[in-house]
Amino acid sequence: SSIVNHTFLMHETLALIFAATNNSSIAAHLLDILFAAIAIFFTYKLSSRNKHLAIITPLLVFLTPLFFAQAGLLHQDLATAALSLAGIYFFSQQRLLSAAIFLSIAVLIKETAAITILIILLYQLLKEKLTRENIRKPIIIATPLYILAIWAALNLYFHGWIFNPIAANASSNIQPLGWVFIFFK
Repeated sequence: SSIVNHTFLMHETLALIFAATNNSSIAAHLLDILFAAIAIFFTYKLSSRNKHLAIITPLLVFLTPLFFAQAGLLHQDLATAALSLAGIYFFSQQRLLSAAIFLSIAVLIKETAAITILIILLYQLLKEKLTRENIRKPIIIATPLYILAIWAALNLYFHGWIFNPIAANASSNIQPLGWVFIFFK
C-alpha cells in the first residue's frame, strides 16, 4: 500500500478477497454491493424516527442515478460513505464506542472520512458545553483521528511521505496552493 495515496484497509481487504477467490471480480463486486446495502440500511436507520421518511429516504438514495451506478463498481468512496453512515447512526444513539469503531474503519478505508468525524465533533461541542464530566464523548469520537495520525506518521517514517508524492504531485499544477498537497521529508 505504499504506492497508493490513501489509507490501506480497502486495498488489503481486496487483496485478501482476491487471494481467497482466485482473483474473482464477482467477489469484489459483491463486496461493493455489501457496502451499498450497509449504506441503504443505515440511511433507513437514521430516518426511522419518522415512518414515512424511513420508507422513502433509503428508496430515494438507492434510486439516485449516482448511487445506483456506483453500487456495483469497486472503489473506496461507497465503503467510506456506508461506514460513515453507520458511525453517524451509532453516534445519534449515544453508542460512542460503536460509532468510533465504524468511523475508524471508514478512516482506514479512505482518510476523507475524517471530515465526518470533525463535523460530529463540532456538533458535539456546539450541542454541549465541554466540561470535565462530558469530555469523554469527544475523546472517544476523535479516536479515528488518532488512528489516522498514527497512519500518517508511520507512512512518513517508512516511506518518506504522508501522501504518495507521485499522486500528490498532480496537484502541484494548481497554483498557488499546489504545494500544500506535497509532503516530502
